[in-house]
Amino acid sequence: MQALALGLPCIAPRWVTMCLDKNELVDWSPFLLCAGQSAFLGDAIRSRSLTPYDPATARLAEVVSQRTKLLQGSRILAVVKKSVESKKMAYVFLARALGASLTRAYSVDEAKVAVKAAEEAGQPFDWVYVDGKSVEQALFSTGSTTGGNKKRKRASMPAPGAEASEPPLKKIRTLDDELFIQSLILGRLIEEGEM
Repeated sequence: MQALALGLPCIAPRWVTMCLDKNELVDWSPFLLCAGQSAFLGDAIRSRSLTPYDPATARLAEVVSQRTKLLQGSRILAVVKKSVESKKMAYVFLARALGASLTRAYSVDEAKVAVKAAEEAGQPFDWVYVDGKSVEQALFSTGSTTGGNKKRKRASMPAPGAEASEPPLKKIRTLDDELFIQSLILGRLIEEGEM
C-alpha cells in the first residue's frame, strides 16, 4: 500500500536476479506487479498504471514528487483511540503520503470539538477517518439512540437555564481502511455510493 501511495513500482523478485544475471539494470516494466484485488471492479485483479523510467537514472525524490496524490489539499480528522493508534499508523502515513493534512482526535468528544471548531473557523474537514461504524454514528448522531425493545419514556423538559441538546454536526465523508485500500488499488478516490 505504501508503494502505491508513493507511486513506486512493486516489482517481482525475478527482476533482481535478472539484473544480477545480466550484470546491468534491465527494464522493470515487464516485472511490475499488480495493484491488487479491486472490490470496485468486481474482485478483478487490477494492473498498475505507471510511466516506465530508466532505473539507472531515476532519482527517488523525483519519482515520489511526480506521483498522483489522491487526497491533495484535503483536510482529514483522524478519530483513533490511543489503544489502537499503533495499528493505524500505516493509514496515517498513507493519508499524508496522498497529500492530506491530518488532525488527530482520540475520542468522539474530542472529534466533535475539532469538527465544530474547524467549521466555525471556515476551514471544515473534508474527511473523517474512523476506526469503525460506531465512531461514525456517535460523531454524527443527534445524541438520541434508537433502542430495539426498550419502553419509551416521556421526554423531560430541560431545567430553566439548561441548554437543549446541540444539533448534530454537519455530515462529513467518512474514510476508513477499506476505502483507503480500494482507492489506492483503483488509482483514484472512490466516490460516495460507488462501493
